[in-house]
Amino acid sequence: MVKKLLKAIKQNFLYEQSNITFKMIVFGYKRLSKMLFQFEINHINFLWEG
Repeated sequence: MVKKLLKAIKQNFLYEQSNITFKMIVFGYKRLSKMLFQFEINHINFLWEG
């Protein structure tokens, strides 16, 4: 009984961890692409004005 419970908790914990990691990766990727996009726009504007 206790072993089953511990196993369930462990699995749930691992699932939560991987879920959090996945969310962080997705969030980081979105942020990075946003920054790169902004950089490109600034770069193009700079070239146009220059």
